[in-house]
Amino acid sequence: MKEDIIAGLKNAVERGYSLDEAAQTFINAGYNPVEIKEAINSLSMNATSITNQNKHPYLQEVKINQNNNSNPKKKRGVWKVVLLIILFLLLIGGLVAAIIFSSEIINFLKTNL
Repeated sequence: MKEDIIAGLKNAVERGYSLDEAAQTFINAGYNPVEIKEAINSLSMNATSITNQNKHPYLQEVKINQNNNSNPKKKRGVWKVVLLIILFLLLIGGLVAAIIFSSEIINFLKTNL
């Protein structure tokens, strides 16, 4: 089970998440917090011993990502918010237009149906 958690943590870090975010995701999914902490400690110990030997660049990258405060997911979230605001404004505009031109719309529907 611990190897699954370690693999999941590595995968999450590769995708730009911090170890804290990845650990919280595992906790939310119902994993044992003690096992998650052990996996993080094991991963950290492996990263320290390997990076000290300068043999494995992946684990060095993991350490760099932990110290990096910029989160690429935040940038994607901003675009989603902007897109939702634009969609909302278009819907409001359509509603206002429907209210303003309601009599014309009703007359059009009566003559064409």
